[in-house]
Amino acid sequence: MAGFRARWAADVICSRAIFRRLKDELRSPLRFYAAMALKLIPGLYPAPIKLNLRDGKVFYVNTFMTLYIFVEIFVERIYDLPDACGTVETIIDVGANTGLFVVRAKQVWPDATIVAFEPEPRNYAELEKTIKDNGFQRRDCAQ
Repeated sequence: MAGFRARWAADVICSRAIFRRLKDELRSPLRFYAAMALKLIPGLYPAPIKLNLRDGKVFYVNTFMTLYIFVEIFVERIYDLPDACGTVETIIDVGANTGLFVVRAKQVWPDATIVAFEPEPRNYAELEKTIKDNGFQRRDCAQ
């Protein structure tokens, strides 16, 4: 796993395209790179690192994997649907992890209702924090 993290981090650092997309999404892409360095080795820096999106939303990096997921969702936009899909009214996020997709979905489909489920207790606590810190309305959800 350490080899994967190191290779992925090197690819991200060397990619100008990713840097441009990080500049589009984050207030400080350099904080992203700092978080990547601090979270590369598990346990090296256990405190969460707050990253601010350009639209005022926030998320916390607790593990290296959060950065990987952020790149997938916000930089590569792997879950964005083509405009031709029409209006999106409801999104069900099963396995919501810490809520990064919830934040992205509200950017792309601000009027959609999002139902997010996360069974892992630590991730669920972070999901609730993400919902609260970004001013989203929390509905009754089951862990």
